[in-house]
Amino acid sequence: VFQYKFTNEELNKEQKTIMDEAEIYMSLIVPAYNEEKRIKSMLISTMDYLESRHMKDETFTYEIIVVDDGSKDQTVDVVSKVISKYGDRIRLLRLVDNRGKGFAVKQGMLRSRGQMALMLDADAATKISDVEKLERDLKKVEKTSSFGGMALGSRREVHAEAERTFVRGLISYIFNLLVRYAAGIPNVKDTQCGFKLFSRKAARYLFINQHCERWCFDIDLLILAQHVKLPFVEIAVTWKEVPGSHLTIGGMLGIIRDLFLIR
Repeated sequence: VFQYKFTNEELNKEQKTIMDEAEIYMSLIVPAYNEEKRIKSMLISTMDYLESRHMKDETFTYEIIVVDDGSKDQTVDVVSKVISKYGDRIRLLRLVDNRGKGFAVKQGMLRSRGQMALMLDADAATKISDVEKLERDLKKVEKTSSFGGMALGSRREVHAEAERTFVRGLISYIFNLLVRYAAGIPNVKDTQCGFKLFSRKAARYLFINQHCERWCFDIDLLILAQHVKLPFVEIAVTWKEVPGSHLTIGGMLGIIRDLFLIR
């Protein structure tokens, strides 16, 4: 049985969903599984950026939703301590069992309150200020469709800055090429970058219909978007490899297996 709860007690009283009208400008969804060593610094640096923007522009309102995916370590305690400093600008959604990154992202998105919703990883691999580039281009493409639009961070665009080892880069390149063509979405250069921005309309359609719960969920979303010709744009981002990735060779093979289930 799937169980969840927001740890912020006052937020349990009335939970807004993606079906409601937006209440703030941006929601940031952070899936987390056994991230006790990385998530504190990520949240603090992200909050510094968000608060700086809010100080300059009061219309820039935001929330961070951390979705703990049944962590076995002290992730929940670490996030709770950060919440004690920042209050309800950070919300913690705690899943009882580990269901996978895709499931965690979906649950956070379905409970987001922003006009836009950003998916980002707990390792802070992508420079958070790059969201401004995604915002700029998302506002252009979302006007062209009744389904809204999405902006995809990319480590493979011409001006992207991606720091990783040669072996990791080679494996990633071959894997990404295989996934793109097997899934039938060759026009997307980087399907797996964990930095994606969605308009509220797009998030509503995509995450309600998303079925993949683990690593292949990005592909699931892109195929769903393709079915309704949902417009998207890929934006070069600054990305660096951070030790502690949970994606293994077995996980990559799982993605390939799930591809055939989606198709």
